[in-house]
Amino acid sequence: MRGMKVSKFTLFLWLLAAVLVVLLVVWKVARDHEEKNLADVLVEDRSDTEAISLELRGDKNLSMTSEEHGQFEQLLDFLAAYQVKKIEDSKAAEADVHNANGADLFVRKRGHSSSDQSIILEDFVYIAGSGHYRVTNGPIDMDWINKFVSENQK
Repeated sequence: MRGMKVSKFTLFLWLLAAVLVVLLVVWKVARDHEEKNLADVLVEDRSDTEAISLELRGDKNLSMTSEEHGQFEQLLDFLAAYQVKKIEDSKAAEADVHNANGADLFVRKRGHSSSDQSIILEDFVYIAGSGHYRVTNGPIDMDWINKFVSENQK
């Protein structure tokens, strides 16, 4: 094994592979932190949604649950007007998303027994399993959401 020689071509291939891995990681991080449509971040495939539940936080203590696709589309069309950008969890601490007034959105997909949870605030959104987002063209009109829940409450 002494004097084992590695060809320049093999060395070049290893170096190329390492550069490609680094570029892929940088691209993924940049893509995660670019500005995105809030509705698209909350729900990747609208047609896969079976039911929604929206619970207001704070003094309102109102909630609604619906399996009607039209109500879900109405809510997502409203939220699509907002753009969000992913932020680091340490920066989200200033938002105090777990104690602020806002709304909890639960989305159940077809064939799943559990729901995906999101917390919607005026200037921040928390999506379980995805992270914290800052609303870049907000604040979100929470009065509209309050009215939507009140009108669709059963």
